Amino acid sequence: MHHFAGIVGALASIHLDGYFGSIAHLTMFTEISTNNVNFRVLLTLCGLGDHPLYAVNGILMTLVFFVVRVLFYSWVIIFKFWL
Repeated sequence: MHHFAGIVGALASIHLDGYFGSIAHLTMFTEISTNNVNFRVLLTLCGLGDHPLYAVNGILMTLVFFVVRVLFYSWVIIFKFWL
């Protein structure tokens, strides 16, 4: 559902410009961390849960999630919408 909302927001930004477009693009950018989650599931399904790649992906997943969803999202909200 949130993907649909992001697409609608991106289309609305073409006509409205500003707040709606910023939120839609921000939401789509934060989906970068989803790749690591999906890769982790694939590694588990392939029986590679104890492979070093699984551990590296877990560390990358945590790092990317924190940087993109916590730091970047907070920065945009504070500096773009509050100040």
